Amino acid sequence: HQFFCEKIKLYFSRLASNKDENPVVFQIKEYLHQNYAVPSLSVPDISEHVRLSPTYVCTLFKNETGQTLNQYLTDYRIKMSKQFLTEIITARPSARS
Repeated sequence: HQFFCEKIKLYFSRLASNKDENPVVFQIKEYLHQNYAVPSLSVPDISEHVRLSPTYVCTLFKNETGQTLNQYLTDYRIKMSKQFLTEIITARPSARS
């Protein structure tokens, strides 16, 4: 119960901080951020989540962000991979110690 309350608070705080962003685009980004590690993540999955047609979702996202869904997802995956590798390197004890 506590876990879900925290997730809901986080969701609404992010939504409030992105007031100028289209709410559907916000939902799409949140979905991508939560599911980026799923190798089979696809446009139909995303469009089903926001209950809109795949064509409309792609067009809306591109018009609002300047990137396609696939570009955004790839960039986000790269960003998260870099972050993960940085955390591993930082947490790893030095070989000289």
